[in-house]
Amino acid sequence: MAFFSLIQSIISDLIVAVLIIFLGLIISRFLGNLTRRILKEVEIDRLIKNYSIIVISIEDFIGNVVKYLAYFFTFIIALNQIGITGIVIIVILVLGILIATGIVLFDLKDFFHNFFVGLFSKKRKNFKLNKEIKIAGVTGNVEDIRIKEIVIKTKKGDLIIVPSSLW
Repeated sequence: MAFFSLIQSIISDLIVAVLIIFLGLIISRFLGNLTRRILKEVEIDRLIKNYSIIVISIEDFIGNVVKYLAYFFTFIIALNQIGITGIVIIVILVLGILIATGIVLFDLKDFFHNFFVGLFSKKRKNFKLNKEIKIAGVTGNVEDIRIKEIVIKTKKGDLIIVPSSLW
C-alpha cells in the first residue's frame, strides 16, 4: 500500500511540474512581449541610436532577456516541485563556469599572440604614421600603430584594424 501511495505522489508531482512548465512558457512569452511593447512605447531604440553607436535593437534584446529569465525560473520551480533543484543548479553553475573559463582562455590566446608578435616584430619598424602601405590585402595610410594592431585608413575613409599576427 505504501508503494502505491509513493507512485501516486510521484505521478502527481510530475503532473504539477508539467503544468508549471506549460503555464510558465505561456507567462514567460507574455512577459517578453509585454516588455518589448513597453520599450517600443518609450521608443528606447530611437533614443539609444540617437546618442550612441549601438546597432542592435535594445527593445528586442531586453524582451528576450526577460523571456528567457522567466523560462529559467519556470524550469527551476518545476524542478523544485519534483525535488531535484539543488543538483541541477549546481550542474548548471559548473557548466557555466567551465564555458566562461574556456571562452576567456580562447580569447586570451589570440590577445597574447598578437601582443607578442607586435612587440617583437622587426616589421613594426617599417610602419610609419601617414605612410601608404598594403598589408593583409588592405591598402591605405597608417593612422595608428599599436602594440597588437595597426589602424589603416583606406582611400574611402574606412578605418581597418589589422592584427599584428597578419603582418
